[in-house]
Amino acid sequence: MGLGWCFIGNAASFLFVIASLLLLDGRQLHPVPPVHRAAGQLRAGLRYAAKIPAIARPLLMMAVVGTFTFEFEVSLPLLARDTFHGTNTTYSWLIGALGAGAVVGGLYAARTQRTGLRRLTWAAAGYAVAVGLVAAAPTLPAAVAACAITGAASVVFLTAGNSTIQLAADPSYRGRVTALWSLALVGSTPIGSPIIGAVSQVSSPRWALALGAVACCVAAVIGYQALPPRSKAAPNDVKSVSAAS
Repeated sequence: MGLGWCFIGNAASFLFVIASLLLLDGRQLHPVPPVHRAAGQLRAGLRYAAKIPAIARPLLMMAVVGTFTFEFEVSLPLLARDTFHGTNTTYSWLIGALGAGAVVGGLYAARTQRTGLRRLTWAAAGYAVAVGLVAAAPTLPAAVAACAITGAASVVFLTAGNSTIQLAADPSYRGRVTALWSLALVGSTPIGSPIIGAVSQVSSPRWALALGAVACCVAAVIGYQALPPRSKAAPNDVKSVSAAS
């Protein structure tokens, strides 16, 4: 049908998002007083986030993972073409499996009632294993299966981090903290994409994916080091709120 129809289908999918927003029952929302614009709010938000481990650590973890791991738009096309000597269809299988796994991961995350730094740390460790499986997959079917696991792990990591920082933030700072989270997720892409592309060109896409797995391990260590001694051995995650994720 041509590439143009893919963009049209993507645009049409936003109609469901708009419909969902319009159908929200505003009476069940709990608005907080807006923070009026003033000088120094950005600096105040940065200082506030830096002094709370439940916010600072997830932001740092997201920055590391966002830079080196969430670059599948770069690594997976090269994996399909250079490693498995495939076509556009090969790439569609890989990215499709990633999306299918993300749906499963989203359903799992929606059912859980706990979040926190400990859960985020374990999510980062599981994400590292999943991406490592993609990097080491010997065949295309194995890579597709590993991509499905990776998609699920990525959503669990994102949901755990997002809900953790929102629940840890004071309502007056929640908007700025969430903006920092988005910056760590999306703003790291321009930094990581050239690095992942260069690693793929110099060595192979497998090594680029392996770099992403190592980044998840680093993120897990960052989170683990901030855990109190007791929480490293026993769960102490806080109750999650579905709206926060």
